[in-house]
Amino acid sequence: MLKKAKYGLLILLAVLFVVFAIDCDPPVDQPHRSSQSDSQPLADERGEQTEHKPDGAAPPQPNAEPSEAEQTPETPAGLAVPTEAAKKHPASNAQQSPTSPSGNAQKENPNPAGNGQTPPPAQNESQKQIATLSIVADQERGTVLAPTRVEVKEGETVLDLLKRLTRNNKIQLEYSGFGATAYVEGIDNLYEFDRGGKSGWMYRVNGKFPDKSAGAYPVASGDLIEWLYTLDLGKDLGAEFK
Repeated sequence: MLKKAKYGLLILLAVLFVVFAIDCDPPVDQPHRSSQSDSQPLADERGEQTEHKPDGAAPPQPNAEPSEAEQTPETPAGLAVPTEAAKKHPASNAQQSPTSPSGNAQKENPNPAGNGQTPPPAQNESQKQIATLSIVADQERGTVLAPTRVEVKEGETVLDLLKRLTRNNKIQLEYSGFGATAYVEGIDNLYEFDRGGKSGWMYRVNGKFPDKSAGAYPVASGDLIEWLYTLDLGKDLGAEFK
Protein backbone atom coordinates (compact mmCIF):
# COMPACT_ATOMS: atom_id res chain seq x y z
CA MET A 1 0.00 0.00 0.00
CA LEU A 2 2.73 2.37 0.84
CA LYS A 3 4.52 1.56 -2.37
CA LYS A 4 1.46 2.36 -4.41
CA ALA A 5 1.22 5.71 -2.72
CA LYS A 6 4.81 6.45 -3.55
CA TYR A 7 4.34 5.49 -7.17
CA GLY A 8 1.26 7.67 -7.42
CA LEU A 9 3.12 10.64 -5.92
CA LEU A 10 6.00 10.14 -8.36
CA ILE A 11 3.59 10.07 -11.28
CA LEU A 12 1.92 13.26 -10.03
CA LEU A 13 5.27 14.97 -9.70
CA ALA A 14 6.21 13.89 -13.20
CA VAL A 15 2.99 15.31 -14.61
CA LEU A 16 3.53 18.56 -12.77
CA PHE A 17 7.10 18.72 -14.05
CA VAL A 18 5.94 18.24 -17.63
CA VAL A 19 3.26 20.90 -17.24
CA PHE A 20 5.79 23.26 -15.72
CA ALA A 21 8.27 22.57 -18.46
CA ILE A 22 5.69 23.27 -21.13
CA ASP A 23 4.74 26.62 -19.54
CA CYS A 24 8.37 27.67 -19.29
CA ASP A 25 9.24 26.93 -22.95
CA PRO A 26 10.10 30.15 -25.06
CA PRO A 27 7.32 31.44 -27.34
CA VAL A 28 7.13 29.91 -30.75
CA ASP A 29 8.32 32.14 -33.61
CA GLN A 30 5.39 31.25 -35.75
CA PRO A 31 3.06 34.05 -34.59
CA HIS A 32 5.88 36.61 -35.08
CA ARG A 33 6.48 35.40 -38.58
CA SER A 34 2.80 35.53 -39.30
CA SER A 35 2.62 39.20 -38.19
CA GLN A 36 5.51 40.04 -40.48
CA SER A 37 3.86 38.19 -43.31
CA ASP A 38 0.60 40.04 -42.61
CA SER A 39 2.28 43.47 -42.71
CA GLN A 40 4.31 42.65 -45.80
CA PRO A 41 1.36 42.77 -48.17
CA LEU A 42 0.44 46.23 -46.80
CA ALA A 43 3.94 47.46 -47.50
CA ASP A 44 3.76 45.94 -50.95
CA GLU A 45 0.38 47.54 -51.56
CA ARG A 46 1.66 50.93 -50.47
CA GLY A 47 4.66 50.54 -52.67
CA GLU A 48 2.48 49.66 -55.57
CA GLN A 49 0.24 52.66 -54.86
CA THR A 50 3.13 55.10 -54.79
CA GLU A 51 5.29 53.64 -57.51
CA HIS A 52 2.72 52.40 -60.05
CA LYS A 53 0.62 55.04 -61.87
CA PRO A 54 -2.53 54.54 -63.92
CA ASP A 55 -2.08 53.70 -67.55
CA GLY A 56 -2.08 56.71 -69.92
CA ALA A 57 -1.09 59.34 -67.27
CA ALA A 58 1.65 61.71 -68.45
CA PRO A 59 4.70 62.00 -66.22
CA PRO A 60 5.12 65.44 -64.52
CA GLN A 61 7.26 68.01 -66.30
CA PRO A 62 8.84 70.23 -63.66
CA ASN A 63 10.74 72.34 -66.19
CA ALA A 64 7.76 72.94 -68.46
CA GLU A 65 7.08 76.62 -69.29
CA PRO A 66 3.79 78.16 -68.01
CA SER A 67 0.93 78.32 -70.43
CA GLU A 68 -0.09 81.49 -72.22
CA ALA A 69 -3.01 82.01 -69.85
CA GLU A 70 -0.65 81.84 -66.85
CA GLN A 71 1.75 84.37 -68.40
CA THR A 72 -0.97 86.97 -68.94
CA PRO A 73 -1.23 89.24 -65.87
CA GLU A 74 -4.67 89.54 -64.31
CA THR A 75 -6.47 92.76 -65.10
CA PRO A 76 -8.21 94.48 -62.12
CA ALA A 77 -11.98 94.59 -62.30
CA GLY A 78 -13.41 97.59 -64.15
CA LEU A 79 -10.22 98.29 -66.22
CA ALA A 80 -10.15 97.56 -69.91
CA VAL A 81 -7.14 95.79 -71.34
CA PRO A 82 -5.44 98.12 -73.84
CA THR A 83 -5.73 96.93 -77.39
CA GLU A 84 -3.04 97.06 -80.02
CA ALA A 85 -4.73 100.06 -81.66
CA ALA A 86 -4.74 101.93 -78.32
CA LYS A 87 -1.04 101.23 -77.85
CA LYS A 88 -0.23 102.50 -81.35
CA HIS A 89 -2.28 105.73 -80.99
CA PRO A 90 -1.97 107.03 -77.40
CA ALA A 91 -2.60 110.63 -78.50
CA SER A 92 -6.13 109.88 -79.69
CA ASN A 93 -6.96 108.26 -76.36
CA ALA A 94 -5.69 111.29 -74.47
CA GLN A 95 -8.00 113.54 -76.49
CA GLN A 96 -11.01 111.40 -75.60
CA SER A 97 -10.12 111.28 -71.90
CA PRO A 98 -12.65 113.12 -69.70
CA THR A 99 -9.79 114.60 -67.69
CA SER A 100 -8.23 116.34 -70.69
CA PRO A 101 -7.35 119.99 -69.85
CA SER A 102 -8.71 121.13 -73.19
CA GLY A 103 -12.05 119.44 -72.49
CA ASN A 104 -12.36 121.19 -69.13
CA ALA A 105 -11.57 124.57 -70.72
CA GLN A 106 -14.40 124.13 -73.19
CA LYS A 107 -16.88 123.43 -70.40
CA GLU A 108 -16.10 126.52 -68.32
CA ASN A 109 -19.07 128.76 -67.53
CA PRO A 110 -18.68 132.04 -69.42
CA ASN A 111 -20.83 133.79 -66.82
CA PRO A 112 -19.00 133.98 -63.45
CA ALA A 113 -22.18 135.08 -61.67
CA GLY A 114 -23.83 131.79 -62.60
CA ASN A 115 -27.33 133.27 -62.89
CA GLY A 116 -27.50 133.15 -66.67
CA GLN A 117 -27.84 136.94 -66.92
CA THR A 118 -25.34 139.54 -68.01
CA PRO A 119 -24.70 142.05 -65.21
CA PRO A 120 -26.03 145.51 -66.05
CA PRO A 121 -23.44 148.13 -66.98
CA ALA A 122 -22.41 150.57 -64.29
CA GLN A 123 -24.51 153.71 -64.24
CA ASN A 124 -22.43 156.58 -65.50
CA GLU A 125 -22.59 160.20 -64.38
CA SER A 126 -24.91 161.30 -67.21
CA GLN A 127 -27.57 158.76 -66.24
CA LYS A 128 -27.76 159.94 -62.61
CA GLN A 129 -30.07 162.68 -61.38
CA ILE A 130 -27.62 165.43 -60.42
CA ALA A 131 -28.24 168.89 -58.95
CA THR A 132 -25.85 171.61 -57.76
CA LEU A 133 -26.16 173.46 -54.44
CA SER A 134 -24.19 176.33 -52.90
CA ILE A 135 -24.42 178.50 -49.75
CA VAL A 136 -23.31 182.16 -49.67
CA ALA A 137 -23.61 184.33 -46.57
CA ASP A 138 -23.17 188.11 -46.25
CA GLN A 139 -20.07 190.00 -47.31
CA GLU A 140 -18.51 189.47 -43.93
CA ARG A 141 -18.86 185.65 -43.98
CA GLY A 142 -18.59 185.08 -47.68
CA THR A 143 -19.08 181.59 -49.22
CA VAL A 144 -20.05 178.87 -46.75
CA LEU A 145 -20.31 176.02 -49.30
CA ALA A 146 -19.00 176.25 -52.84
CA PRO A 147 -21.19 174.89 -55.66
CA THR A 148 -21.38 171.13 -55.01
CA ARG A 149 -22.81 168.45 -57.28
CA VAL A 150 -25.04 165.98 -55.49
CA GLU A 151 -27.18 163.06 -56.60
CA VAL A 152 -30.88 163.70 -56.26
CA LYS A 153 -33.02 160.96 -54.79
CA GLU A 154 -36.60 160.50 -55.86
CA GLY A 155 -39.00 162.87 -54.06
CA GLU A 156 -36.32 165.04 -52.47
CA THR A 157 -37.02 168.72 -51.89
CA VAL A 158 -34.68 171.71 -51.70
CA LEU A 159 -34.74 171.47 -47.90
CA ASP A 160 -33.90 167.74 -48.03
CA LEU A 161 -30.88 168.45 -50.22
CA LEU A 162 -29.76 171.29 -47.91
CA LYS A 163 -30.00 169.05 -44.83
CA ARG A 164 -28.00 166.27 -46.48
CA LEU A 165 -25.16 168.53 -47.70
CA THR A 166 -24.82 170.51 -44.45
CA ARG A 167 -24.72 167.24 -42.50
CA ASN A 168 -22.08 165.72 -44.83
CA ASN A 169 -19.95 168.90 -44.64
CA LYS A 170 -20.51 169.47 -40.91
CA ILE A 171 -22.18 172.83 -41.38
CA GLN A 172 -24.58 174.02 -38.71
CA LEU A 173 -28.24 174.23 -39.80
CA GLU A 174 -31.38 175.17 -37.93
CA TYR A 175 -34.90 175.17 -39.33
CA SER A 176 -38.47 174.89 -38.13
CA GLY A 177 -41.63 173.29 -39.51
CA PHE A 178 -41.82 170.79 -42.36
CA GLY A 179 -43.31 170.61 -45.84
CA ALA A 180 -45.04 173.83 -46.89
CA THR A 181 -44.42 175.41 -43.48
CA ALA A 182 -40.69 174.70 -43.29
CA TYR A 183 -38.53 177.75 -42.62
CA VAL A 184 -34.71 178.00 -42.46
CA GLU A 185 -33.70 180.12 -39.49
CA GLY A 186 -29.89 179.88 -39.50
CA ILE A 187 -26.98 178.41 -41.46
CA ASP A 188 -23.40 178.28 -40.19
CA ASN A 189 -24.54 180.16 -37.05
CA LEU A 190 -25.80 183.10 -39.11
CA TYR A 191 -29.47 183.66 -38.28
CA GLU A 192 -32.28 185.89 -39.48
CA PHE A 193 -32.26 189.42 -38.12
CA ASP A 194 -28.53 189.12 -37.31
CA ARG A 195 -27.94 191.92 -39.84
CA GLY A 196 -31.09 193.92 -39.24
CA GLY A 197 -34.86 193.50 -39.20
CA LYS A 198 -35.01 192.63 -42.92
CA SER A 199 -32.17 190.14 -42.99
CA GLY A 200 -32.52 186.39 -43.36
CA TRP A 201 -31.99 183.33 -45.62
CA MET A 202 -33.56 182.86 -49.06
CA TYR A 203 -33.07 180.29 -51.84
CA ARG A 204 -32.95 180.59 -55.59
CA VAL A 205 -33.44 177.84 -58.21
CA ASN A 206 -32.10 178.34 -61.73
CA GLY A 207 -31.91 182.12 -61.21
CA LYS A 208 -35.46 182.51 -59.79
CA PHE A 209 -36.78 182.89 -56.24
CA PRO A 210 -39.70 180.51 -55.74
CA ASP A 211 -42.76 181.75 -53.82
CA LYS A 212 -43.07 178.54 -51.75
CA SER A 213 -41.28 176.95 -48.86
CA ALA A 214 -38.08 174.99 -49.50
CA GLY A 215 -39.77 172.00 -47.86
CA ALA A 216 -42.40 171.93 -50.64
CA TYR A 217 -40.23 172.57 -53.69
CA PRO A 218 -39.16 169.34 -55.45
CA VAL A 219 -35.68 169.11 -56.94
CA ALA A 220 -35.21 168.11 -60.58
CA SER A 221 -32.09 166.84 -62.29
CA GLY A 222 -29.85 169.71 -63.43
CA ASP A 223 -31.25 172.24 -60.97
CA LEU A 224 -28.88 174.96 -59.72
CA ILE A 225 -29.82 175.77 -56.13
CA GLU A 226 -28.38 178.79 -54.25
CA TRP A 227 -28.92 179.64 -50.61
CA LEU A 228 -28.29 183.37 -50.10
CA TYR A 229 -28.38 185.68 -47.12
CA THR A 230 -30.35 188.91 -47.71
CA LEU A 231 -30.13 192.19 -45.84
CA ASP A 232 -33.32 193.73 -47.33
CA LEU A 233 -35.99 191.05 -47.85
CA GLY A 234 -34.33 189.97 -51.09
CA LYS A 235 -34.25 193.33 -52.84
CA ASP A 236 -30.49 193.45 -52.55
CA LEU A 237 -30.40 190.06 -54.29
CA GLY A 238 -32.71 191.07 -57.18
CA ALA A 239 -35.76 189.20 -55.87
CA GLU A 240 -39.11 190.48 -57.18
CA PHE A 241 -42.29 189.39 -55.42
CA LYS A 242 -45.78 190.22 -56.57
